[in-house]
Amino acid sequence: MKTIILAFLIIFPASVMAEPKSLVCETSAESESARLRSLAEKRMDPNYKSYNVKSAKELEKIAEQCIGADYGLQNTFVFDTDGLKNSTCSNVEVSRKFQCGRGADDVVKGTLEATPNIITIKFMEFSTVKSFNIDRKTLAGGFDTERKFSCKLFDVDTSQNLL
Repeated sequence: MKTIILAFLIIFPASVMAEPKSLVCETSAESESARLRSLAEKRMDPNYKSYNVKSAKELEKIAEQCIGADYGLQNTFVFDTDGLKNSTCSNVEVSRKFQCGRGADDVVKGTLEATPNIITIKFMEFSTVKSFNIDRKTLAGGFDTERKFSCKLFDVDTSQNLL
C-alpha cells in the first residue's frame, strides 16, 4: 500500500506540471524583401521625413540578401504553459532574428497574457513596449492588429538542463 501511495505521489505531480513551449513566428523572406524595398523607395523621396539616400541604398542591399532566405523575420517566444491558464502575466523569453542581412537581437524578458482567443506577449525594444499578438485558433501573429507572421508551436527539450 505504501508503495502505491509513494508511486502516486511521484507520478501525479509530474503529470500536472506545466510544459515549456516555444512559439516560433516568421514572415516570409519575400514579404520582408518587399517591405524593405518599399521603405527604401520612401527614403529616396526628398519630401519624406526620413529622406536619406545612403540609408535607402543600404535597405536595397539588404532586400537583395532576402531573396532565397528561409525567412524574413523570426520571433521566438519560450514560455511555460501555465501562463496560458493563469489570468495573471507570466514570464517569456523573447528572441528576435533578422535573417535578411541584419544579424540577431539578444534574448530579452517579456510577459505573456492570454485570453481564450489571443495570446499577447509584451517586451521592450529600444525603450518601447512592443505587443505581439497571436490568434490561438490560426496561430497567425503580429504586432498590435497586424497578422503578418505564421507561428508554429514546439516542445522545449529541457532534458539536458542541470538545474
